[in-house]
Amino acid sequence: PAEPRPYRHPRVSPDGTRIAVEIDDPANTDIWIGDARRGAFTRLTSGEQVDSDPIWSPDGSRIVYSSVRGTEGLFWQPADGSGRAEHLVDGSSGVRATTWTRDGQLVYEELAGADIRLLTPGSGLPPRVIPLFDAPEFFNEVLPALSPDGRWLAYQSTESADAEVYLRPFPDVSSLRRQVSVGGGFAPLWSAD
Repeated sequence: PAEPRPYRHPRVSPDGTRIAVEIDDPANTDIWIGDARRGAFTRLTSGEQVDSDPIWSPDGSRIVYSSVRGTEGLFWQPADGSGRAEHLVDGSSGVRATTWTRDGQLVYEELAGADIRLLTPGSGLPPRVIPLFDAPEFFNEVLPALSPDGRWLAYQSTESADAEVYLRPFPDVSSLRRQVSVGGGFAPLWSAD
């Protein structure tokens, strides 16, 4: 029931009642939170910076998104709009959060280096790379998606020259690699089951 607007990157909340979305208006790009039944949206972010690619925290209390707020990187803030944005990790070459592990680690990608990384928000520990290849400079691994049970990592890669979707067990990504798509594959997502 929402009015037509330039909506991008919609993500449904864990309880299925809300939608986080990037609205790309000519003046700015911000994150909005909508009621899934009524279609009413409330702006979460504002200002001159571009805020994009929202994802929900596993408990639905926070939204993680990419932004430039004095520094480029990933930020998060309460989904109900009650708090300020907190900086999670730098990303001068561009970063995008994609999913969470079952133990609360944020999975994100570096857009320029094409590495997939893990971050535990609030731990003070630096992010770590998920080592998919011994020579990662030759391939671009992007858009990681963990299965709902947390046991499989799907991702898009150029390891066979064209972009294809691959699957690896998680967290032991070195034990198996399986190509899922043939003839091109992009942006994997898992069904709820």
